[in-house]
Amino acid sequence: MLVSTPPPPFSHALPFPTSRPRFLLHHPLLPPRPPPPTSLIHRLFRDFLSTSAEPDAALANDFITAFARAGDPDAALSLLATAQAAGLTPALLPLSASSPPSLPDARTLEAEALFSELRLHNLTLELRAYNALLKAYVKAGALQDAELVFDEMSRSGVAADERTYSLLIDAYMQAGRWESARILMKEMEMNEVKPNSYVFGRILASFRDKGDWQKSFSVLKEMKSNGIRPDRHFYNVMIDTFGKYNCLHHAMDAFDQMRADGIEPDVVTWNTLIDGHCKADRHDEAMKLFEDMQNSGCSPCITTYNIMINSLGVQEKWEELEGLLERLKLQPANARTW
Repeated sequence: MLVSTPPPPFSHALPFPTSRPRFLLHHPLLPPRPPPPTSLIHRLFRDFLSTSAEPDAALANDFITAFARAGDPDAALSLLATAQAAGLTPALLPLSASSPPSLPDARTLEAEALFSELRLHNLTLELRAYNALLKAYVKAGALQDAELVFDEMSRSGVAADERTYSLLIDAYMQAGRWESARILMKEMEMNEVKPNSYVFGRILASFRDKGDWQKSFSVLKEMKSNGIRPDRHFYNVMIDTFGKYNCLHHAMDAFDQMRADGIEPDVVTWNTLIDGHCKADRHDEAMKLFEDMQNSGCSPCITTYNIMINSLGVQEKWEELEGLLERLKLQPANARTW
């Protein structure tokens, strides 16, 4: 299989014509199609090299695009370098094809080099391309580089979207820079890009993971000042935060507010509350929540049953445990899966 084999150079061909106009073709974002098999693209490329046809920038662009869509960035980058060395500037597609959103850490430097090449030739970068590189830097923990990409977007006149801001805010939270994240959210507001509840949920989760559960109230206050209503995901993160630090009264307050806001708890909400009470040795309250969950119409999953089985085992309530296991056997198959 030729998945990672770079394509051979256009060594057989006549000299590349360098007098052709160099311009960028903007391809509209079409509905995604299944990527072509990598082996097929390599075979077509070899077949082309066996002919006497003269390659040009458009053809090079087509093969670069094909290799990128087929998931072979090594071949795409190799062909791009070969074409540019021969004096061609391929009319590159939006960079998102060769810098996918799931860009691995190992590709960060090569993606940066590709961005540099595009800037060198005064080619327009797409927003999705910036976001792809930004995501790679954030994933690699390279906050300074992520900030440089963000600044480059501003200099190039490319307006950041909610995805851009969310990535950088997440990076600031990972670095413990809450104030920077707050300032960036103010910038979002000034640019009429409204942060959503998920962004605030990520901020809250970052504080939870760092042990700063007290800042949950500041996050909620900031959220309300931006006119954002908490959604189920945010409430679930908040309840989990309070539960992890044994602040069960706050967790129940958040639970009650969630329902008052007209948001029905899901199985994650109930499991989080039940588990928090079990870990705090409040097994009677956990059992009551377990019953409330079923009375509300939310069916327990295998995680719920595992929590309750462990709770009854700790209390050595073997008869109740046996009864719970019998109830589990009567549950539909989909209730006994993760």
